[in-house]
Amino acid sequence: MLEKYMREGAFIEVNLGEIRNISELEYLISVFVKFDALKEDNEKVEEFLDFKESVIDMLQDEAVYIGMRVIDGWSEFYFYSKESKGIEQKVASIFRESGYAYEISITKDSRWDFYYNNLFPTDLEMYLIYSKKSVLQMMAEGDDLLKPREVEHYVSFDTESQKDRFVSEVEKIGFAYKDEIDSKELPHAVALAKVHALDQDSLEKNIGELLKLIKKDHGHYELWSAPLAD
Repeated sequence: MLEKYMREGAFIEVNLGEIRNISELEYLISVFVKFDALKEDNEKVEEFLDFKESVIDMLQDEAVYIGMRVIDGWSEFYFYSKESKGIEQKVASIFRESGYAYEISITKDSRWDFYYNNLFPTDLEMYLIYSKKSVLQMMAEGDDLLKPREVEHYVSFDTESQKDRFVSEVEKIGFAYKDEIDSKELPHAVALAKVHALDQDSLEKNIGELLKLIKKDHGHYELWSAPLAD
């Protein structure tokens, strides 16, 4: 499962599939291509992405694709493999007729530090990824995401005291307590309300503020819901 998001001006594509369970993949293969996929015209980008897919396909017997970054004018492909032998030569043969300038680095990274520190989403980034489906559905219905409306956010806790402590503090950051959520799946949960827009910046700001307080009280963020703007 590939997900895409932005982090501090860099585009990131990350593989969130079951690859993290493959412990024998110890070698990080980094392929740096001199191509700025954020600034080139659409036709060149489409051609480049087709080439990227061909690289992934040609290396699939030797390495698992874990993600991509576009940063500082370079597009970077990342893989993990069991062995390092022969990889550099295989990559060279793939790029030989491509016309793309590239560099390659192969390092041992048995703990997958690069993946978790540079590609894997933070909690906030993950919730923004989860939010994307709802946002795209609303856009498809013609919603103006920049128009503020009441948004409900849902938070659950392991104990009643954690929930009560959180509710007593959440109004300080502009969220209003709206209702208890009574369900077997979420035994200590609340609905909060706040009027705000649903563009990326607004979601990042409001979810980010909530997460800081939720973590303090050992809670769990359960996403949000909102009507279409009037």
